[in-house]
Amino acid sequence: MSHMAAEIDKLPGLHVVQIRYQGSDPALPGSDPIDAYAASGAYQRLGEATIVEPEFPEDRRDDEPTINLGLIGGEIAEAVAAGCRANKPVLVVGGNCAVVPGVVGGLQVAHGPAAKIGLVWFDAHGDFNTPRTTLSGMLGGMPVAVSAG
Repeated sequence: MSHMAAEIDKLPGLHVVQIRYQGSDPALPGSDPIDAYAASGAYQRLGEATIVEPEFPEDRRDDEPTINLGLIGGEIAEAVAAGCRANKPVLVVGGNCAVVPGVVGGLQVAHGPAAKIGLVWFDAHGDFNTPRTTLSGMLGGMPVAVSAG
């Protein structure tokens, strides 16, 4: 066994949360890179990967989009928290900007509601709108503001 292979065997592995939704709607086939990431072997480079995919509770779907975002956010939060509880690094792939409150919620579930969580946001737009400041009304432009309270 090479030195590098021995080092990889010691790694805890990733907890990969694959999100196949755009907001609360299922992503169109081929519209996200999840399968390509998984097929590349990138996850296993850090040890054995645990892969989970949150599912929207269709029996609870509502006509109000913010309720649906909350529902999928809760599923994402539980998936993220499970990885944290397993003491594994968590990697979230797929989805869109609207998944961020669920990810932050999962970190709070795992580390407590008073935990200080840092967020570094790289995107083509700030996503710090509120219902009062948005020009478009797009919920996808509000996740950082929601996460910041």
